[in-house]
Amino acid sequence: SIFSMDGDIAELDRLVEIKHKYNNIILYVDEAHAIGVRGATGLGIAEEKGCINDIDLLVGTFGKALASMGAYLVCSSAIREYLVNKMRPLIFSTALPPFQIAWSSFIWDKLPSLTKEREELRIFSSLLSKALTGRGGEISQSHIIPFIVGESSDCIIKAEELRRKGFYCLPVRPP
Repeated sequence: SIFSMDGDIAELDRLVEIKHKYNNIILYVDEAHAIGVRGATGLGIAEEKGCINDIDLLVGTFGKALASMGAYLVCSSAIREYLVNKMRPLIFSTALPPFQIAWSSFIWDKLPSLTKEREELRIFSSLLSKALTGRGGEISQSHIIPFIVGESSDCIIKAEELRRKGFYCLPVRPP
């Protein structure tokens, strides 16, 4: 729902419209960068757009805003049964430790009450977007705000400069 590199937000309402127009479409949405930070109760862009019930496969991660490990999939029982019985990476994976599951459950239950934190993130992101306007930053409608430097070598230099100033910053460059 939110692209990790530039903060673009998917037009979920349009995708749902297309899904309803054609009967052979299954809608898969990855909320990895929206869970916890978007929507009235933190359930992501699908909640924010009011189309959460129109999505067939809703995936998210506990490893970003929830500061945990693992991921989840919300789907029909038929899809769940198929995956549990046929998906080899799942069948042969190791379960998360109980304390990790307990933390994920605890923080998941707190999501609806984190309204103030979501609003603070929105405000900070908006301030950063405004400060970067005209300096290489691109305006984003999300909390992900890219800062385009240019050449890979310049990107590395800028990231090192930011690290020296106390910011954790990893340079993203083309493969």
